[in-house]
Amino acid sequence: EVGITTNRNAIPYDKRSPFNPSGIRLGTPSITTRGFNEVDSSFLVELILKIIKNPTKKNKLEIKKEVAKLIKKYPIYKTM
Repeated sequence: EVGITTNRNAIPYDKRSPFNPSGIRLGTPSITTRGFNEVDSSFLVELILKIIKNPTKKNKLEIKKEVAKLIKKYPIYKTM
């Protein structure tokens, strides 16, 4: 909903199905490939925590705008 993609992963000894696990996986390969620096990586973590703590419609719109700025700053494909 806000432009942040994660993977659902099973947690060891999780009683829930692997198709509906209790956890998510947050890795850094995608953001380092894009070129995120330490400051922008920390900011992304703040956005994730903000959406987890307060998933209101207003908050989602604000976070989506911030994610769009990061994506624009670090595009997957750079134009020549």
